[in-house]
Amino acid sequence: MKKIAFMALLGLVPSALAEDQVVVSSANTPVVVEEEASTVGQHGFYYALGLLLCNSGERVDFYQTTGARVTESNGFGTRLGGTLALGYQFMPQSQPYCVGLEIGSDFSPRHEEVQSNKSDPNESSTAPGQNRLYKLRTTRNGFRPFVAIRGGYVNYDHKFMVYAKAGMSYADSKEYYEGYVINTATGAVSVAHSPSPIKCSCWTPLVALGVEKSFTNNFTLRGEAEYKFARTKDHAYSDGTWVKFTQKGTINVRVLFCHNIRLGQ
Repeated sequence: MKKIAFMALLGLVPSALAEDQVVVSSANTPVVVEEEASTVGQHGFYYALGLLLCNSGERVDFYQTTGARVTESNGFGTRLGGTLALGYQFMPQSQPYCVGLEIGSDFSPRHEEVQSNKSDPNESSTAPGQNRLYKLRTTRNGFRPFVAIRGGYVNYDHKFMVYAKAGMSYADSKEYYEGYVINTATGAVSVAHSPSPIKCSCWTPLVALGVEKSFTNNFTLRGEAEYKFARTKDHAYSDGTWVKFTQKGTINVRVLFCHNIRLGQ
């Protein structure tokens, strides 16, 4: 009987050890879930929608065919708008870094301003008893696309990423110029110059810094501060007059809600 009891006890020992191994394996299971704990910086595509606070403006200097500057249109203001972005980012496996490409556009209200300037009555092109008046109007396009590359560092413990971005943004405005001759005796006004409006456009460099935070398995929230550098280009009217168009330096602040579509590696 003792021998039978001893053999039964030996049989229970491997069974108990096997149960211990299952428990240990079960205890280690959450380590696998750790990969899914954060969507920030993960390899895949994303799209983002958000609000934009933009502080920007344009300056336009109008020149006669002789090269003399006659008048200017100069404006600066803060506007509230929106942003749409699409992107792809790649993260090397087991590394806390990611790089990516982003395209999108800002949307803000169109902006117009008018600047008038009377020239000297003794100007050589003006007959005695006449004065010359110039008007220049700037119409700004609120649709401003951009393209940029992005690189970031991911902190998985706190599920957030800090990143830097660099790229180019497109600015587009139309300039309307009209010249008038005023009879100083009668006050009669006649149009002296009214060429077709010209499109003033340019690509401006941009840099940005931002922070992105995960709050579900597929969604992140992003805050971003961006600076677009000033850029100046010349554009000519059909009558030989021309303008110097300056896209002023711009500060943009964005808050974006992002949906991430992760790809397996």
